Amino acid sequence: ISSDEPSWLGDHRVFERIVAPGALHGALAAAAWTDLGGGGSVSVSGVQLHAPLIVAPEMCRRLQILLAAPEAGSGMARSLEVYSRGLDEENWTLHATGLVSSGEAAGSPETINLVDLRSQLTARDVTDLYEAFAEAGVKLGPAFQRVSALWSSPGQALGEVGLGGGLSSKEGFLHPALLDG
Repeated sequence: ISSDEPSWLGDHRVFERIVAPGALHGALAAAAWTDLGGGGSVSVSGVQLHAPLIVAPEMCRRLQILLAAPEAGSGMARSLEVYSRGLDEENWTLHATGLVSSGEAAGSPETINLVDLRSQLTARDVTDLYEAFAEAGVKLGPAFQRVSALWSSPGQALGEVGLGGGLSSKEGFLHPALLDG
């Protein structure tokens, strides 16, 4: 990756530096699972971020996604490690670890009636959300402004997110901007 490839990466800045969103690690894990023949849905869990993936202007970083062989008794679950290094660097930097498995093993999530939930919340201005991020040093450009509507109350929030804006997800790959949203 580089500061302009993929093109949307430059829209994710933390304290003026291009930083790959944490959601990229989850999207890469899901794509690696699919590439290994993992069919159906995928579950990425227990993700821990160890170091930010900072991409300096005019610098490329090579990514390496490692999925370990399944351990005995773990079903098909595989441990995950995401690394990067600059083209002129000798050592790899560990950015994230986690677990990837078939989504079917996770069971069915609780069903929530979104219409009822929204009626209990107060509509919020999405512009205020992105201004609050900017004040905290996180500047999200158009590619990462995925929230189109927002409702909240103390302790809970509901939002509508979508890709649009020229971004798309390929089959088996959840776009990091959508996941980040």
